[in-house]
Formats: sequence, structure tokens, C-alpha cells
Amino acid sequence: MKDRRGFLSACLGGLGLSLGACVIPSRPGPRFSPANLRARAPKASCRSRLCAGAAAIDLTPPEGVATWLAGFGFQRSRKSVRDPISARCLYLDDGEHRLALVVADLIGLLRPTVQRVRALVGEGVEVAVACTHNHQSPDTMGYWGPALMHLVPVKTGLDRGYQRVLEQRLAQVVLQAIKRAVPVQLAFARAELPKGLVKNLRHPGIYDPAIELLEARRRDGQGVATLAHFGCHAETLGDQNRALSADFPGPLRARLEAQRGGTALYANGILGGMITPDVPDDADAQARGQFLEHLAEQVATVSLAALAQARPQPIDRIRYLRAEVELASDNPLYHYVERVGLIESRQLGATGHFSTEVGRIDLGPASWALVPGEPTPQVGLRIKNTMLKAGRTHPAVISLANDELGYLLDPSEYDDPLFSYEATVSPGRDAALRLEAVLASLPV
Repeated sequence: MKDRRGFLSACLGGLGLSLGACVIPSRPGPRFSPANLRARAPKASCRSRLCAGAAAIDLTPPEGVATWLAGFGFQRSRKSVRDPISARCLYLDDGEHRLALVVADLIGLLRPTVQRVRALVGEGVEVAVACTHNHQSPDTMGYWGPALMHLVPVKTGLDRGYQRVLEQRLAQVVLQAIKRAVPVQLAFARAELPKGLVKNLRHPGIYDPAIELLEARRRDGQGVATLAHFGCHAETLGDQNRALSADFPGPLRARLEAQRGGTALYANGILGGMITPDVPDDADAQARGQFLEHLAEQVATVSLAALAQARPQPIDRIRYLRAEVELASDNPLYHYVERVGLIESRQLGATGHFSTEVGRIDLGPASWALVPGEPTPQVGLRIKNTMLKAGRTHPAVISLANDELGYLLDPSEYDDPLFSYEATVSPGRDAALRLEAVLASLPV
């Protein structure tokens, strides 16, 4: 999410209205019935050693289909396609536990969507779905549709037909990855983001510089999958862009695949409050496109160098832990967007508060925390340090995983005027601490 999205200025500042004064009538939010397709994941085939498979599937809406682009201002319609968007799946199977990690070139997905994808895949496979937080992708949450004077949203931006196909394809890519599973060895590496690629708009110079890398290779050395992870808003092309695109993850993955083989994934990391590409605000479309390629090339270069030195790790077991969390939101905007029907209603837990989830994937020296939103460096680095203290030498925080709650702020940031925008699109003052506590309670 980004300042230029305009919601705060629309309902609070720009029009001088309270949320109660916004004149959009209450209406039910989007409703989705389960898709007809069931992927029906095949039975596990790995018995004595770690197996992995990977696949990619296209998510680009067909030409001629009206599409609202997500992530900046309202009512930003797609005019063309710069490059396709996709979902990529890394499937891991140790003979006892089966895990599919899906990463999609999307702004974010709400938890009900993720749960429907899991239902399509069926039992026997744990499914985690994250998004790259792509600001040049279709609105898959509902915030960025038609708006009065381009300021006040009046209708959801979701296309129900596209959403149903999307859910089917997210399930299909899992099935494809499962079918391609072969015995593998895993290697881990770390690189550092070169200077001048990302910046923190709130506290300059403060961000997580680590690029965490995983590679799965067949026993004969052939590449199966490469996963690159670092934190940065995927918004290089800017708010004036009307061309659908994967942004920098697209060319980054292409470069990794060209050199290492197999399927490449990019998972976003600590990106909140506000980690963004270091491109000048006044850069024109050509300059932004050039910087996008530059960012991808520089990250690929240091990542490939690190992977070339990585050695296989003796890993034959995987672990995926997840826990449901109930949050009591003190942000009236959360209730507003449901009341006026912009987004699908969030599910309520036993206490009557809305439910989300956190998780953690353990792979030998690596632990990946799955966080349902956009943690700031203060929050995200605290989560990483907890995993480091537990002996994990390759910790990562995968953001926008299994839900998108918005910004996850430390209470001191929530109260800080510097983060006034982020606070308006945060689930609440204590949400991050609550999520951190549940993550910390997961067995080590």
C-alpha cells in the first residue's frame, strides 16, 4: 500500500469528512462460491529423501477485459500489457510432510481467497500463498475500483470472473509442481543489496539489506528451483503507469532462470513503512523502465555470485507450522471498507474479532516467518532476530503471506506522526505485537 492510494485524503483529510460522513451506502461485499475445479493433489511419491518440484502459471487477464490496477490511486485502468504476470510454486516433500509455497505477482490476497485455494488443492498438502505486492497488477482485494472524483471509492475493484480463474490457477500451479517433484539437494546463500537500489521514505538508510537465497537442484546438478527474497515495494513503474507488469520481479526471475535453470521465485520481505525502489519521484516512464531493469540486473548479479559458492545442505525434513490469530482492530477504516462492500468480509473468530494467521517454514539452517501484511523494519528485523537466536542462520520474513492486513507497525510507530498514513491502513496499534507473540509461541 502507498500514500498515493488516496483513501485517507478521500475520507478524512482531503474532503474533511469523518468515516461516518462518507455518503456511500452500506452494501454486502463481494461473494464468491467455491470454484468447480479441484486440483486433487496426487499422493506423495517421495519416501526416503527430500523431493522438490516447481512450476509457473500465467495470471495475465485477457486483452479486452476491463482491469483496475491496484496499489496506487483509485480507478487506474489497464491500457496495455508491458509484460505478463504469473504465479510460481515451490513444492517440497520429505515423504511425511508436503508443502507448497506459492508466490503470485499480485498486490495481495485476503485470507478467504487463500482458504478457497487450499480447498481446491485438497487435503494432504499444506499450501501457503504469498504475493510480491505488485502495484501493476489487477485489483485482487477490492480497494482500487471506481471512485467519485477519483477520491472516494464507490464500488469494489474486484472482477469476480477473473478472481475465480485466479483461484483455479493458483491451485493448478500447485498440482503442476507436485507432478514435477524429483529428489533434490537444497543449498542456501545470502547476498547483500547493492547501494542505490532501495530506499526508506520514512527513515532513510534503514532497511534489511539481506537477499536470502534457496536453490533446489537434482542429484545430477540440474536446476529445479531458485527462490530470491528481499524487501521492497514492487512499484518501480510508478502511479502514472497503465501497463500491466510484474515489475522488477519479472526480469529478476528471468535472469536467475537463464543462469541456474528451473523455475525462479521472488518472495517479498520487510517492505513496510516505506521501503521502495530508489528511483526519483520525477522520473519519466522511460527512466523508470530502465531503473526496473537495472534493479533486477544488480540483484541477479550478486545473487548468482552467492549461489555459485553455495554447497548442498544435508536436509531431509521440512516443517511448516501455522497458527490462527484473532485481532481486535481499532482502525475504523477496516470496518468501513467492509460496510460499503469494497472487500470480501473477513472471517470472525471465537471472540468475535477477525481471524488471520501466521506461520513458519523450517528447512535445515533456514526459517521463513510467514507474515500477513507489510512489516516495517523495526517489526520485521525483530522477527528475524528471534529466528537468529533460535540458531537459524538463514532467517527470512515473507510478507503478504496468506492474508494482507496492511502495514504492521510497532506501537511507537503507530503513534508517530511520521507514520500517520501507514496507521490509517494498519489493523491497529497492537496488531504487530500480537502477531509477533503468536509467531514466537510456535515450537522451535
